[in-house]
Amino acid sequence: MGRRYAPAAANIYFKKFDKLATNTPHINPLLYFRFLDDIFGVWPGTVQQLKEYENYLNSNSWHQSYLLI
Repeated sequence: MGRRYAPAAANIYFKKFDKLATNTPHINPLLYFRFLDDIFGVWPGTVQQLKEYENYLNSNSWHQSYLLI
């Protein structure tokens, strides 16, 4: 993030995503932290549930796609 306003822009841009990622009708992460455009979380469910969660995030995002590893 090269510009001075980049952290504020990332926070504004990802605010809706943060709500989407932490308030799902499915199982939610135990921990969820975001710093700019990097996200860290702890997943309490199975691998299959994680794949479903990834599909949910990708189907509800505008211009990004997410790969959960």
